[in-house]
Amino acid sequence: MTTPSPSMATPTSPSPRTCALATRPRSGTCRCDCNTISLPLNLHVADGNTDLDAIRTAINNAKSVTDKPSFIKVSTLIGYGSPNKANSHAVHGAALGAAEVQATRDNLKWDHAPFEIPANVYKIMDRTEQGAKWEAEWNAVVDSYCSKYPEEGKAFKAQISGELPADWEKCLPVFTPEDK
Repeated sequence: MTTPSPSMATPTSPSPRTCALATRPRSGTCRCDCNTISLPLNLHVADGNTDLDAIRTAINNAKSVTDKPSFIKVSTLIGYGSPNKANSHAVHGAALGAAEVQATRDNLKWDHAPFEIPANVYKIMDRTEQGAKWEAEWNAVVDSYCSKYPEEGKAFKAQISGELPADWEKCLPVFTPEDK
């Protein structure tokens, strides 16, 4: 029996290969080749290396679906930017090496020092004020919970702080050499 071509799938239906991937009989393993999964076009980003607008659109489209989970497939090229090792096993799990790192930096026109975060990126990514607001909101929810449920609230706070119950070591089993 021949397997139908993935191109026979509609943009919103699983490809024939996807339908056949579930499990291998008697092996107990599950395999999925993500290159053959067909998804709605608005949840697939064909160029995850550079198409930031497509990524934003896919995220917004996924957020608009509230009655079920969303899966966004983002296709990327492993080792993107490396002029000599991109899309090869040489970038998967191995260091590029100093010469290829420099070639990649040159290729991507990245002139910042290693581990330097450019000021404009830092400014965009800095969520200090928003984080403080979220933390205050969280603390208010926890305080309200602790007021309504004092015993559970105390246990919750102890748990998230890593505090162990008094005499916790007395709950541990005791073993002797004879217990083998």
